[in-house]
Amino acid sequence: MLSLIIDDLLIRILSFLAVPDLLHIRMTCKRLHTASKLRIVWTNAANSQILAHSYPFPHIPLENMTEVELEQKTRRAVQLASNWRSPLGISSGSFGREKLRLNEDTIMHGPILDVKFVPGRGDRWILTVTRSVWNILTLWDIGNQEKGIVKLCEWSPRRAMFNTVCLNSDEKSVGAVALMVVQDGIESIQILSIKTVKSGELSLVPVKSIETAFKPMTLRGNLIAFSDDNAQTIVWDWSTDKYALLQHSSEELLLKRFDQCCQVLFAHESVLVVRARSIYLFPMPLLDDHPRQYEPLASHSFGWIDGISAAINIPNSECLGEPNISILVRAESEDLWTRERARLDLYCLSLDPLYTSSKSQQNLIEGLDAASPSPYIFPPFLRSYCPSVSGTLRCRDVFLGSYGTAVWILPRDSASAGLVSDELYSSLPDRIAPQSAPERIAAAMFPPSPLLPEGDTGILRGVLALNQESNWTAMDYDEVGGRTIVGSFTGGLILLEV
Repeated sequence: MLSLIIDDLLIRILSFLAVPDLLHIRMTCKRLHTASKLRIVWTNAANSQILAHSYPFPHIPLENMTEVELEQKTRRAVQLASNWRSPLGISSGSFGREKLRLNEDTIMHGPILDVKFVPGRGDRWILTVTRSVWNILTLWDIGNQEKGIVKLCEWSPRRAMFNTVCLNSDEKSVGAVALMVVQDGIESIQILSIKTVKSGELSLVPVKSIETAFKPMTLRGNLIAFSDDNAQTIVWDWSTDKYALLQHSSEELLLKRFDQCCQVLFAHESVLVVRARSIYLFPMPLLDDHPRQYEPLASHSFGWIDGISAAINIPNSECLGEPNISILVRAESEDLWTRERARLDLYCLSLDPLYTSSKSQQNLIEGLDAASPSPYIFPPFLRSYCPSVSGTLRCRDVFLGSYGTAVWILPRDSASAGLVSDELYSSLPDRIAPQSAPERIAAAMFPPSPLLPEGDTGILRGVLALNQESNWTAMDYDEVGGRTIVGSFTGGLILLEV
């Protein structure tokens, strides 16, 4: 009977099957095996089962993927969404799978100062900064079938120390890595390219040097944003050397010194500068050979914080296609008995419906920045929060993704040493604060995450991994791939998957 069904009708029938059913049906006969591998089948699956629900998926047009890549990405996206949405997986307390573990004998160089996932590259590359006699930047392939990890190349100028590494979000850009380098007392930002040399091996090659004491925060295509620890941010086109200066008013400069920059986000017709004490929204600047200075359209202070992360929300039915911004804040608390401060707060910046793009652009041209409306409504409003615990951490970073998922490191159980009241720990779910818990990676979904089950507005939490040594020093999070990687003071690495 199957032979009587024409190909178009068979493809139509397959479009109604869930991805697990597609994988089962391909094992029944040769024709269904062949049909289940067609590009149109996996295009339909990606559109109906992933993109239609705004689930995490690579920001690559489907037509630009190979057939094999399209199937792999769709299968992983379905599995990831299922794992996040599964009440059993979350409530069990540990829903992370360890994919790769490397001890200090593999990395060899010393403590991991930073670790980053490299965008693209088949999701196989990572970048580490390790400390030896001087700092070493190393590119690794973590997808090797035989060895698990292979060193591709490294970059380590003599007597150089590195600070603040960022990777280009555009994987096709020539400038792949930007980092601050201090060498022989001279500070600069070096932009590196990943190139193939004559021998066929890879090499990290400097393609641009910018003499500045500022730290690189964001690299997107030819645009780089770098900031100081007070009040200035520069947006620079490193291919043309045109730039603009974003700076607070002189009054704020006197009040808020040593305000370390944590993140620079290119938002809707604006630039959000996230600092350790405040956030500032600037208009999207016009870059020029003779740069002008821009003052913020709006600002807000969260007070002193331990960690902060901002992300532009993926449009879904709730935000109606508007690029709202979510901000996850872990407040600083030196008082381990302060229960109210031991939590993570999720704030939201909503797009202002009264904002007029054409008016804003005209004001920029006329130099009337003060009259320009803010694209977002200030101050941000508190949308949700997640209980946490106070304690000492080597890595205080929090990571919030565009799809509303977040990961962060929870400190070890100080209550077992009598540093935190038992009342605080008893208020937390067992999966977050088990008895005598070590350092651990927590994960959560915050509204309006499209991964939250329908009708559920709460936060689902779980633990990805435990660390008895409490020596994690660096972490990175790939939301679309559902991957987290952590590095330790002893030089080890752990790769985890949701």
